[in-house]
Amino acid sequence: MNMSGVRFALACLGISLDGASNMTEDLAQNPDSKSTHEHLSLIDLLFVRMAYERATIGICERFIEKARQSRDAVIRALDLTRLQAFCGTLIEHVHLLTQSLDVLGDKADTEHLEEKHRHSLVLAKAAEKQAGDPEVAVLPSMQALLTVEQFNEVAWGLLLALVKDAELQRFVVHFEQACARHREQRLALQQGYEDVALGLVRRHQLATKSAHPLKSTITGRAGMLFGDPRRLGRI
Repeated sequence: MNMSGVRFALACLGISLDGASNMTEDLAQNPDSKSTHEHLSLIDLLFVRMAYERATIGICERFIEKARQSRDAVIRALDLTRLQAFCGTLIEHVHLLTQSLDVLGDKADTEHLEEKHRHSLVLAKAAEKQAGDPEVAVLPSMQALLTVEQFNEVAWGLLLALVKDAELQRFVVHFEQACARHREQRLALQQGYEDVALGLVRRHQLATKSAHPLKSTITGRAGMLFGDPRRLGRI
């Protein structure tokens, strides 16, 4: 993963790249002192990732339901089978992350971790609200899902790099597969979003073109009849 991807993932978690790179050094120098730097562990990232996978399942399900209930021909043309199958993949990812936390010996209270990382979950909760709101149209709901998937792809890449760094070899292949699946799904969602947006815009353009020429013709004929006194005299 390139440096811009790392910066994006860390920014979504509320920390700077410089703060992350200096964290280990600061703790090693004086582990008992109250540091002004933010602390982030692999366990923290695993928990946040698990929370996002669970949230993404709900967002996918709400979006699929909303799209299927739509009577719009452009929306109905969406192929939702791949996205529906992806929900099963997300469940597998949750199990994988749970196993990873167990291997690391994390016994921390889940509610405590959620409170600790509540700011890191703002994006997921906002996307859940937008996708689940019946007053929000399908395209903005799809935009919310796409935004979360863009973050998911980058965050899995960061997590994979950290797992390799921690030499947790038993999880490397599984995390690589998770990265690949999120990338594939992000690309599919991006293409679907573009198709829907283009379809809606082009339909609007066609409707506008079919209405405006008639209006222009009527206006032009009215001008020819009433704008030139010489024409009135010949009528």
